[in-house]
Amino acid sequence: MGKYSVYLHKLYWNINEQGILGSFRKLLYGFWRELFHGSEHLFYLDLSHIPDKELHIPHNVQIDTFIKKEDIPEQIMDSLKDFVRKKGMKEEFEEYYLEKILNLYKHGAAMYVAKVDNKPAAYLWSITDKGNYTPYFSFFTLVPEDALLFGGVTLPPYRGKGLVPMLIRHGAYCSKKNGKKRVYATCKTWNISSFRCIVKAGLKEITIARGVRVFGKRIAIWPKIGKRNQWTDTTI
Repeated sequence: MGKYSVYLHKLYWNINEQGILGSFRKLLYGFWRELFHGSEHLFYLDLSHIPDKELHIPHNVQIDTFIKKEDIPEQIMDSLKDFVRKKGMKEEFEEYYLEKILNLYKHGAAMYVAKVDNKPAAYLWSITDKGNYTPYFSFFTLVPEDALLFGGVTLPPYRGKGLVPMLIRHGAYCSKKNGKKRVYATCKTWNISSFRCIVKAGLKEITIARGVRVFGKRIAIWPKIGKRNQWTDTTI
């Protein structure tokens, strides 16, 4: 599927949802937000500070881990399809966006799924040095002792229940269990909800940086670290 056909169809369903004027405003806002607030918060957690025992979760919440695409049950797959589906989206484009998510497995990623009363409610991904997937982490190369937690999302009916912070803590526990020493996470400076989730999970902010692409190479611009961004350890 060509990228231009994807862009055109995306424009079509945006117009279908928000109208021409609304779609144009959304496009301009996206450019403005990326230009002036496209930097990212970088977070860190020393895994020696988290307990060796598994973290407590509420009785009606279950967290499953999937390290292979083939292991994902139909219920979870249907939930992912609902997540990518937009009004007016053709099935072939739904499959395209679903496959983009599932392609993370090709880079060695793992997916954590929180279920509430046995229904999928929130998602989080982790990746290690074997899958240093630059669209999600472009600041430096991960080493074997590192893990990255990213892509946290809560489905609308379950927002406000602290599920993503719970998944981040669970991902940190699993990373330690698998021999990792550090976990990292990032979020855009405009993404206040993600910032709060990561901080609530116990990670500390190192700095604010920005990844840019120059002549096909991706580099990171590091500002001077201020007082609020000092590299400090934490407990979880």
